[in-house]
Amino acid sequence: MSKKVLLAVAVLFASFALSAQNIKISPVGLVTEGDQMVYYNPTTTLTIDLCVVHDVTVPGPYARYAQRYFGTVAPLSEKISWKLESAVIYYSDEESADAPAPLPLAEAEYADHLHSAENFVAVRPDRTSTAVKSDEDMAAETAAAIFSLRQARLELITARAGENVFGAGLEAALAEIDHIENEYLSLFFGKQYTTREWRRYTVVPAEGETTHVVCRLSESAGLVDSSDLSASPVVVDFRPKGMAQSVIPPMPAVDNRRGESVPTRSVRVADLVDCRVMSGRTVLAERTVPIYQLGVTAQVAK
Repeated sequence: MSKKVLLAVAVLFASFALSAQNIKISPVGLVTEGDQMVYYNPTTTLTIDLCVVHDVTVPGPYARYAQRYFGTVAPLSEKISWKLESAVIYYSDEESADAPAPLPLAEAEYADHLHSAENFVAVRPDRTSTAVKSDEDMAAETAAAIFSLRQARLELITARAGENVFGAGLEAALAEIDHIENEYLSLFFGKQYTTREWRRYTVVPAEGETTHVVCRLSESAGLVDSSDLSASPVVVDFRPKGMAQSVIPPMPAVDNRRGESVPTRSVRVADLVDCRVMSGRTVLAERTVPIYQLGVTAQVAK
């Protein structure tokens, strides 16, 4: 058996041995296909989906009196924060596509559309008359109303009051008391608005690249462009396994038996790469992906 045949058999067995691990081989450069010349440049593209959580806390107009009446300190200023919750990695190349799922719609845990303390003040639920009172007096009256509501709820539950309130009527009465109490408590402890949003980014790894900045996270502005150096980077970390090197053995320059050049063609072997999406030291997602750009280009016998 000639060395050329032995080499072909070796390449074939190496390819079969690693096929279960998603090793991919593709022609590269100009290739004759029938009567046409086709240029191949196999490239792997990553799609990164990021889930970011947006929290907004609006202080209540009576926040500074919360500790006096309830023994708990309430936030005194508006707070806005963004944080990354999770990520998903997809990939595609010329041969296959790991189709990304449709991005979910933004999810709001509490949508009150309050963006400032002024809007909060404009809808105070404790105003029951046109009399003008100071915030301190209003806070005292609202605190008293909260404790009165709690007492009324207890009396309904223990049947000490509302002897004609039962069944669905009792449920409705208790639900309305809970609603009014929460509205009054929000005047002291504020309201919180939380949304989850998904953003999609495309990453094309460069040859020899070990880290790619996808975007940046600002605690006040959320996900911003990768060029905004004031924010913290969100990166994809590439860790090639080096398995592409073992797929195709070195080709001899000539056939030693005949002394003739061996006809060859160029192929690119995608390496298996451990990809991790990271924000600081937090790993948001990881996946092993065959990436052509981080593999090797070799010559094989035609």
